[in-house]
Amino acid sequence: IILASDPLNSKEQWLVSLEETIENARRSREEIKAYLQTADSYRWNARTLLNSYLPSFYINYIASGNYQSGCLNEKNPSSCPNTPSTNNQLNNSLNLGITWLFDGGQNAASANSSKSAATANENFAKNAETQAVQEVKTSYALYKNNALALKLASKQLLSAQITSHVTSE
Repeated sequence: IILASDPLNSKEQWLVSLEETIENARRSREEIKAYLQTADSYRWNARTLLNSYLPSFYINYIASGNYQSGCLNEKNPSSCPNTPSTNNQLNNSLNLGITWLFDGGQNAASANSSKSAATANENFAKNAETQAVQEVKTSYALYKNNALALKLASKQLLSAQITSHVTSE
């Protein structure tokens, strides 16, 4: 119950500007973050699927060497000739290739689907951001209207007190 003798003062005041309040709402709304993270996940999934669909090329080089010296192919080392034999062997291999696991375009279609899901989640994030901004603006306007109503009520109370005082004399 509020009596005519009670003061009409608002003790709590919102000192943050509307623009700063809107920016805080954009940063702190969890659903906006969730939509953007989901969109990012779909984009990475699309990249993975597209990379698995495209052919990959490879190049491979292998080199090996073998050197032997002494009495080769002799069962008895004492029968080794005066000039020991040597054996040098060098092997080189260069491989070029292409791999393509063709799936009939299924991964490419799935990649396009993931890109579309990413775009949809980005749009959901924009909608959630717009909704957050609207909620802040509505609340801020309501706060300002209530502050004006409080001032008006204080003036009306003062007027009523003066009228009451004058009529009682």
